[in-house]
Amino acid sequence: MNSARIENLPSSPRILIVKLGAVGDVVHTLYALRALRRTFPDSRIDWVVEDKSAEGILGHPDLNEAIVFERRRIQAEKGLLAASRELFRVGLGLRKNRYDVAVDFQGLLKSGLLTLLSGARIRLGFAGLREGNFLFTNHRVRPGPEDTHAIQKYMALIAPLGVEKTPVEGVSISVKESDREPVDTFWPALGDGGPVVVLNPAASWQTKKWPVDRFARLADRLVRELGCRILVIWGPGERDLALSVLSAMSEKGTLAPPTGIKALAHLFDRAAVYVGGDTGPMHIAAAVGTPAIVLFGPSNPARVGPFDVPHRIVENHGMDCLHCWRRKCPDPRCMTEIPADRVFDAVGDLLSENADR
Repeated sequence: MNSARIENLPSSPRILIVKLGAVGDVVHTLYALRALRRTFPDSRIDWVVEDKSAEGILGHPDLNEAIVFERRRIQAEKGLLAASRELFRVGLGLRKNRYDVAVDFQGLLKSGLLTLLSGARIRLGFAGLREGNFLFTNHRVRPGPEDTHAIQKYMALIAPLGVEKTPVEGVSISVKESDREPVDTFWPALGDGGPVVVLNPAASWQTKKWPVDRFARLADRLVRELGCRILVIWGPGERDLALSVLSAMSEKGTLAPPTGIKALAHLFDRAAVYVGGDTGPMHIAAAVGTPAIVLFGPSNPARVGPFDVPHRIVENHGMDCLHCWRRKCPDPRCMTEIPADRVFDAVGDLLSENADR
């Protein structure tokens, strides 16, 4: 089976998107959602997503329904039985919607099972992926070269449906007034002054973290030399890390309030620049058009870097192990040896080029 155009497709097919995982992966898939809606304006388009990332698509104007896979429940109950119950709970609900097409953007066993359980006649997925995922699809697309960006790869996956492969512009996260209010209420605490630079010291991978002292050194230079206002963000379990950056600073910085995905999107929309690693917040910043300075080590910016937004990539070039995709490392020099001065210069360049923010 290959990526040839699928024939005999209904004019307005009922479509299911299967993309469960991390926030960044979900943001990347928004481009495919927008393209599907433009191609099939009258179709029902639903999305099955894990609870940790569901907020990013809830209420999206291009989506009919977000169907939530309760991963946290599985983690709380533990064991194969809990996972099986949730798979079949969601799967049986999907079947009732009588989808014509299911598109598995995830490419794993769990997503493949949900794609099959949907009952869709046309099941699109990538060829040759892990965990036997190909067993659950009947129209398969080769992922392309190693350095293909995830967004372009996802666009190629839906091309057999007659969707243009070129990603559409202007993809964003749907934010309501209620999501904006906590950020707008907090914003005066930053005081008056220069551009707001958002620092994100956290990362889910240990190998993606830049040292606290480097963040502090960078922040102090940004305040002293460029007149920036520093805002440090944090997520669940990350507050102490954010406070450690502020404590290590000599100049004034501000701790961000607690934010969900949509409030964070609005916070980035008000800021001038994002600085941090390859994380979910980086992809949220890029989705709302915030210029980004991204520090890359184990992951590859060609595949998961900011897309369609002003940005700078800062890497520790010359290391043989760069882009190793390892989550743990005894000596992650690819990140820890990135000098603060290089990041400062990148921020200065980006601020100059985007002075209107």
